[in-house]
Amino acid sequence: MDKKTAIKQITKMAKSDPQKYDLSKLNDAIEMINNAKDVDALLILGKPQDAILRPNLYVLSQDEIDKMKTAIEGAGFEVKEVKRLEEENSRDDYAFVLKDEDKKVVWINKMRPMWNDGEYNLLAVGMCFPALSFQTMDELIERTVSMLKKDE
Repeated sequence: MDKKTAIKQITKMAKSDPQKYDLSKLNDAIEMINNAKDVDALLILGKPQDAILRPNLYVLSQDEIDKMKTAIEGAGFEVKEVKRLEEENSRDDYAFVLKDEDKKVVWINKMRPMWNDGEYNLLAVGMCFPALSFQTMDELIERTVSMLKKDE
């Protein structure tokens, strides 16, 4: 894609949803596109899209974290520790470290969907790395519990 078309699209995107995108950050995204050697790669990685996101849009709330911890414990697993792994403007990762030797961790995140996937993601349960996306936290929790109980 040429730079002019990319700038037109990112501008349209920024104006399309003021709750999600911050127009005051548009110039940074345009500069990023203008300086890019490979515009297609930049857009596929979502860098200009991330640049115009409002802060804290993809952050797991304390309520969501507590809900996941409660569900894991309700499935019969003891959560030893809850750790924030990564927080960027476009994603927020958490690990629920378990006492169970076979399933040592549940790794989830909330992030800007790359395509039409959901923003809630199950990245790992023990040594299984499903990389599944869900539209709601409840769907994420349901699948996580299901995977935890699967091998019991």
